[in-house]
Amino acid sequence: MHLKHRIEGQFCIVRVHGDLAVQGVNQLKNYTKPFLDDRSLKGVLLNMEKVSIIDSTGLGLIMSIAKTLEQNHTKLVLCHIQHQAQEFLTRTFVHELLEIYPTEREALEQLIPDS
Repeated sequence: MHLKHRIEGQFCIVRVHGDLAVQGVNQLKNYTKPFLDDRSLKGVLLNMEKVSIIDSTGLGLIMSIAKTLEQNHTKLVLCHIQHQAQEFLTRTFVHELLEIYPTEREALEQLIPDS
């Protein structure tokens, strides 16, 4: 798994490259931990454009990140979900719990006015 991030406004955008399954979950968990504790951020945007598979372990991490951010009065937003991963999120009703946008640009337009 390869991870990169940037800060835009008060949001951290994390680009995830690789499957969000058993092997990649710990990497993403460790990578995002500093952002989860950063009180200056309003949220984290996970760009999932390069993620083709999300399994139950990956889903658990997504929900854990969302819960941690919610407790800190921030939020988790997803974008660029690939077809197979989107089907999994739909079957598990995660799409009803989290904001999911088709593209990073659309997500940022909603999250950061005038972006």
